[in-house]
Amino acid sequence: MAPDPCHECTEIPSAPRKDPMIAAAASIVWGGMGQAYNGQYGKGLLFFTGVMVGTLAFLIPGIIVWAFGIYDAYVTAQKVNDGTVPYRETGFLYLLGFVLLTIALIFVFAVVVVFLLLMAGLSGYLPL
Repeated sequence: MAPDPCHECTEIPSAPRKDPMIAAAASIVWGGMGQAYNGQYGKGLLFFTGVMVGTLAFLIPGIIVWAFGIYDAYVTAQKVNDGTVPYRETGFLYLLGFVLLTIALIFVFAVVVVFLLLMAGLSGYLPL
């Protein structure tokens, strides 16, 4: 009797994985990007917003939120690999959309800051 040609077909494919170092590096480069890499876009936007607000209010809180985001991205990628956090596919277009959305948030923050400065009369060279 001939060997079963589909014997190798019964091999269970390995579960998709996330690289914790890529997740951490992405968060170093762009706040919240590591969370987006892990498929947690809402969490990534929260971290990005926390970094922006923390940096605008005072520099130290922004750095703390940024550092915690790096740690969280690394640990979450490990949890995805352990199976304790569900795997979510992240494609290039989703990550690009995340970056474009955060750039839009930067623009909104800038407009709000300028508006608040104008309303408070803190800019002496602009007419009120």
